[in-house]
Formats: sequence, C-alpha cells, structure tokens
Amino acid sequence: MPKKFRFKIQAILLTPTHANIPFEEIRKQARQGFIILPLLHSQRAELFNYVSKENKVTEKYQEVRLPHDKDEFGFIEKILVKQALPTRIEDNFYYQNFFTGKDREGVYINYALSADEYAVLLLNNKKAIIAIQQNKEDFQQKIEAALAKIGIKGFTIEIISSE
Repeated sequence: MPKKFRFKIQAILLTPTHANIPFEEIRKQARQGFIILPLLHSQRAELFNYVSKENKVTEKYQEVRLPHDKDEFGFIEKILVKQALPTRIEDNFYYQNFFTGKDREGVYINYALSADEYAVLLLNNKKAIIAIQQNKEDFQQKIEAALAKIGIKGFTIEIISSE
C-alpha cells in the first residue's frame, strides 16, 4: 500500500464539553499502543484533521472550517457516506483488478452515482484508483474537481469500459 495510504487504527471519543471522560482507561489503552483521542465539543465537529493523521492523547479539539458545499456533506463525502453499494459489481474492472486470494490487502468498494452509473474505490499495496462507469454525466470531472477542492491527491481516475 502506498505510504500515504497506510492506516493505523485509533479512536476518537467525541463528547459534549461537560462529559465525564474515562481518562484512566484511555491512558491504559495508550500504554498498549491504542490511541483514544477524547475531543470535547458542544456542537457538530469537523474531524478531517484528526482522522487523517496519527493522533496523540494530549491533543485538544481546534475548530477548523473545511471547504464544504452548502449541503450537510460535500460531493465526495456524500458518495462515501450515503452511496456505498452492499455488493461488488463484477464488471471488467473487477476482473482485471480484484483478486480473491486470502492474502489480499486493500479496499474495493462500489458506489452508486446515479441509477445506472457507479464508481469503484480501489486501494491496495500498489495503487489508489477511482474507476467510474458513466453514461450521461461527466462524473470524472466532478470527482476530480471535488478532490482538488478538499486537497486530496494521489488517485488515478479511470473510466470503466463497458466491453
């Protein structure tokens, strides 16, 4: 997996400002290598800066405004959160890039873009690809613009052939 896509499992405990936080348990987990970051916030919190890096238990929540659309989610966030498909679509891209071996590492998730258009998020040891099967709309341009707007780089974007 490319270095920038390596992940470490950690937790964020998002709590209201006057919550009773189990600091002793958090310290115990930290000694075992599992970081739980308690963030106190009274309203909706922007967590991008915390889920995109390795945290320390001593960090405090700092309000940061990211360039979101006016909706609850931005274009990319809406796809990732609300439009994941429950099963993989077995198309040409699937057969060329997804291997069913037990030692496979990575992520392969299909997302609905419209009634008959979809995308694939593929992350593994060698590549980071967003593949798009599009008929009518130019989702490639929309996805490229949305990724640039929030500062995410390093993805290859491919069009899935229908043959």
